[in-house]
Amino acid sequence: MYNDFQALNVHALSAAAKTATEIRAAYQPMDNKVDQYEYCVLEFLQGIFAIAGIEDNPTFTRNKIVNRSEEMQNLMMAAQYLDDEYIVKKVCTILGDPDAA
Repeated sequence: MYNDFQALNVHALSAAAKTATEIRAAYQPMDNKVDQYEYCVLEFLQGIFAIAGIEDNPTFTRNKIVNRSEEMQNLMMAAQYLDDEYIVKKVCTILGDPDAA
């Protein structure tokens, strides 16, 4: 199933604490597969929106197992080079609430 359908093999992540990079790498095959379907769904939704007279650009958010503390540390280390708006958006995203920003 992991090879044919690019499902996440959670057993590969079950060892000791994993870094955010290792976790992202484990999700990559599944992300690649989902990108193909997301494109089709996006086209479909845009067609429905056109018929309904809705002007919007749908976005998709994927839930992932992440090492949030490592991602937050990386963001804070780069904070001096980033603007406040970007930092707030990234913090909200890392905490799981991207719409709050």
